[in-house]
Amino acid sequence: MNSHLAIQRVSADAGIYKMQSPQATKFQPVRDCVAWPVHHGTALDSEGSSGAPISESARFGHTSTPDRSESIAPSAVSRCDHLTPQPRSSSSPFSSIILARPDRQEVPTAKQRSFGYRMALVAFTLACMLTSGCSIRKMAINKLGDALAGGGTTFAGDDDPELIKAAVPFSLKLMESLLAESPKHKGLLFATSSGFTQYGYAFVQQDADEIEDKDLAAATELRARAHRLHLRARSYGLRGLEARHPGFEMALRADAKKAVRIANRADVPQLYWTAAPWGLAITADKPDLVADQPIVEALIDRALELDESFANGAIHGFLVTYEMRRQGAKGDPVTRSREHFDRAVALGKGQQAAPYVAFAEAVCIKTQDVKEFESVLQQALAINADDHPDYRLANLIMQRRARWLLSKKEDLFLIEPKP
Repeated sequence: MNSHLAIQRVSADAGIYKMQSPQATKFQPVRDCVAWPVHHGTALDSEGSSGAPISESARFGHTSTPDRSESIAPSAVSRCDHLTPQPRSSSSPFSSIILARPDRQEVPTAKQRSFGYRMALVAFTLACMLTSGCSIRKMAINKLGDALAGGGTTFAGDDDPELIKAAVPFSLKLMESLLAESPKHKGLLFATSSGFTQYGYAFVQQDADEIEDKDLAAATELRARAHRLHLRARSYGLRGLEARHPGFEMALRADAKKAVRIANRADVPQLYWTAAPWGLAITADKPDLVADQPIVEALIDRALELDESFANGAIHGFLVTYEMRRQGAKGDPVTRSREHFDRAVALGKGQQAAPYVAFAEAVCIKTQDVKEFESVLQQALAINADDHPDYRLANLIMQRRARWLLSKKEDLFLIEPKP
């Protein structure tokens, strides 16, 4: 889902106020905002070192990797021959993936080679995980972790959100199983924190918002599930920062502004994907988490300071909504939010629907400006998702939200009936 998908929830804490009723002055949860980036970052290997620049595709843990099948897969298989004494047979789901050759001598495409490499890694790693005595178990796990966390456009360019919704959980659970074996793998910790955040919002929270009018009980259950997913993502985010800077979490909770000073530009993706799910998890009905707002602010403000252009404006997209509820800040919150909106659109070159949707929800509803509300949402809908493959899936998801918001206009605004 490659896009600075400025993910934003309109609020669903209760009844009429489910989308920031114009008459309400109730606390606006931080979970109402999270920018969903698609950006170009740097791959992290099993030790967390930086690799070549990669396309970061709103990654749900599914990625494209360079073809390394010739250098890794054959040696891996040969070194594990002693683990599989039984002869190959068609009953094994892995043998044909790793060992079989095509009947015809055709030259595979780069995409086929990349897919085959990942499948070979999956098969080989699962085999090693089931064999406690495998001497290259850790190596295989880390290699597969690198492949899953590396980046690509497999999901980001898809035009079928429902298909991705069904596919994502497998990727996330596979990464969790690998983290159980390699708990400090920086790439996997990053991919799980970003993946659970995006899945929780796009495919759980948004479903809850859309069905609330028809089934309040089901919507409440879905929101509780989304909350748990965001807390899980936050946990992986903190572990990722801890892996990069030992002792970081303890220091963060003691003095957040001081603790984040240790972070550098390379930490920006992990700072963002820790702040985002933490913000989403904070709601008015979770008073124990409301006290964590200063931590969220410290993380996102440090990320902005280090790299404002991260993920084509994702941080600015987050702040479009957050500034409307930041406590103790100088100036008019609407002005601050508008500045972040303008910057997010500029960095994304107007190719992403997310900033427009974020601004409509965070600012236009609050100010009761129905004309601007309609205008910015129409701009979001005017984007041709097929013109920007890297953002296709994210744009489709946010355009769906834009249409839903337009359908709720009469609930969100005090519109005088026409004579």
